[in-house]
Amino acid sequence: MIEPNASQHLLAYRLSRRSMLLGLAGFSALSAFLASCGTASGNPAGGITPTIVSTITIPSVPSPAPSSTVAQSPTPAQSPTTIPASGPIGTTLYEYQGHTLDTFAVAWSPDGTYIASGSFDKTVQVWSTQTGETRLVYRGHTDQVNDIHWSPDGKSIASSGDGTVQVWDASTGRLTFKNTGQVYGSAWSSNSTLLAFGNGTSFQIWNVATSKQLASYSSVITCCPVWSRDGKFIAAYGFDDAKKIPTLQIWGVATQRLVFTTDLPNSRRSAIAWSPDSSRLAFSSSTGLIESWEMPSGQHLITYPVPGLTANQKQWLCLNWSYDGRYLAAGSYDGPMQIWNAQTTAISYTNHANIDVQALAWSPNRPVIASCEGNIVRLWQAA
Repeated sequence: MIEPNASQHLLAYRLSRRSMLLGLAGFSALSAFLASCGTASGNPAGGITPTIVSTITIPSVPSPAPSSTVAQSPTPAQSPTTIPASGPIGTTLYEYQGHTLDTFAVAWSPDGTYIASGSFDKTVQVWSTQTGETRLVYRGHTDQVNDIHWSPDGKSIASSGDGTVQVWDASTGRLTFKNTGQVYGSAWSSNSTLLAFGNGTSFQIWNVATSKQLASYSSVITCCPVWSRDGKFIAAYGFDDAKKIPTLQIWGVATQRLVFTTDLPNSRRSAIAWSPDSSRLAFSSSTGLIESWEMPSGQHLITYPVPGLTANQKQWLCLNWSYDGRYLAAGSYDGPMQIWNAQTTAISYTNHANIDVQALAWSPNRPVIASCEGNIVRLWQAA
């Protein structure tokens, strides 16, 4: 049973989460960061030297392995059914209703057979994309879960949101790694051995098998870093508290050096996402901008149109590329969800439903999107 004041708690959390996403509230000052590295627009930036604990070597990205077969089968959150494989664009294929409170994170297994969803109800639930059956409920968090990432090999899931990042077996729910340093977001290396995350005062890389820290970038404030699929770069978002300017940074993993940085005046963070071939980085902004750059040069900027939207509809919360790199999808506060052709910038679909879309993710092998809408995770045809 939900306590009597749960609705007030949820409303307060929504407001505080919006403040965190739009203003990076609670993060300490970056102070001299941009003064030391400049505000480059594509040129490599010097002046930032991370504390290197050991050399990081990332091999070429392997083909994703099928996700592990879930061994345990708790009571389903709803009766198993047969989920349609496809339908006309925009068609709702299925609504997962296993969570009791709002959902804030969603991730597909690498083979597309399962989804992990995180919620304000403090759980991560793993469920089938063929039947909707709940196969595993992870209850290791003490507060909301608003960030989930499935490892590329399909064996592990990293989840965070309560100030910790926890890595656990996707088949059994067994905890294998935990960091309690006020973590916000995480990202896997392409070989599923390393995890990058920011804690508000530093940007760190850890080996999850040995629980050893490999690198720490103490001069950069980061939130929710994103590792390119080829393993070569990590994108991170910081804020110069002295200049009051949000800043995007790209780091070379092999060199552990900053290779690109740009200021984003009059903008506040919503989401960043690498294209599947690691050639472009897309950024969504609370000012309504959806943009992408060629990486790591930062050249060939593309801006995607957002016609007919009022100011409060331009607070983009989530952004994701299609599995083949042909499309970009984004969701926002109070709607809409929109899909663009990534090359031509033409809008291919718009959903004007007035609902907060906290997170969305494309299937890894078909044109279907999972989107967090209230306490429901909806599967719908995207192309």
